[in-house]
Amino acid sequence: MAEILYRSTGRRKTSIARVSMSPGNGQITVNDKTIAAYFPRETLQMMIRQPLELTGMLNKYDITASVVGGGPTG
Repeated sequence: MAEILYRSTGRRKTSIARVSMSPGNGQITVNDKTIAAYFPRETLQMMIRQPLELTGMLNKYDITASVVGGGPTG
């Protein structure tokens, strides 16, 4: 049977984020880096995980994001 895969794209001005979500063990990667390497502050990591924790899906899906643009602060 085919594996379930969810994909979405978000755009704002010159920034593009492509996100895919598949069944897994809770790994989150952004631009081929772990969430801890891409977002070194614990507060940012917590904000990213909050929706998954709230719905009880934190350890059920792997999330991969490809982010381009946004400048030095975005």
